[in-house]
Amino acid sequence: MDITISPLNLLKLWNLLAVGGEEWNSLIRPALDAKERERLRQLGLLQTLKKLPGPEDLARLKKAPKEAKSAVKEPKAKDETGKTKKAPVRELIKIKLTDRGLTYLGDHLGDPISKTSTAAAPVLIFIMERLGAKKRGREAINDLLGMSGREVVNQPNAVPQALSLKLTSQIIISRIRTISPQFFMAGGGLRLSELRKVLPEFDKEEIDRTLLDMQKERQLVLYRFDSPALVTAADAEATLYISGAPRHYLFLK
Repeated sequence: MDITISPLNLLKLWNLLAVGGEEWNSLIRPALDAKERERLRQLGLLQTLKKLPGPEDLARLKKAPKEAKSAVKEPKAKDETGKTKKAPVRELIKIKLTDRGLTYLGDHLGDPISKTSTAAAPVLIFIMERLGAKKRGREAINDLLGMSGREVVNQPNAVPQALSLKLTSQIIISRIRTISPQFFMAGGGLRLSELRKVLPEFDKEEIDRTLLDMQKERQLVLYRFDSPALVTAADAEATLYISGAPRHYLFLK
């Protein structure tokens, strides 16, 4: 699904999923304004509905922040005797994740969400609760820390292949970003032979796939040594080929 969504809006979609995939617009955090809501609706990720809130919904909305309260503020009116009466409750906008929206989240599990919003906590709680429902104790922690490459594939209850590949890629990217400067060449490049040495638990195919994805996303650039004299036996063995052309080292951006 070739759609670009900002980290903040992606967080809003995850928070919507965390509450069951459907919520009153005024209660979505971070707040989803009309322009954002319409764009996500046109992309097919959201469905907007107008509904009358029930008594329980009204109680939740009235305890919500100021803008949520104003959405259900009942305007005063007078009856024929001049006494003030409550106006009927108005229809409010409710937002629902569509099947396309759910698929998008599933296809973008590793995409970054906003790091500045304080509204990310519900997403973490949502994920932890579901992980806790499956496994407990050290087994659950081992899964979080060791869910990569062959370990995932060889587990009897392995996660779906697409998810395992995504998790593996995210772990490799994190490891690449934290490699010690001592492994880099004087000019700042990193030989693929050195990279594979510091990532021995990953297959060559797993590392190559991640490097190609990172280059496609402009996180790094892969280069070749122009002089054959610079290519060692280790370099030759670690070479990544792109359309038949060798790549021996990389520069991070």
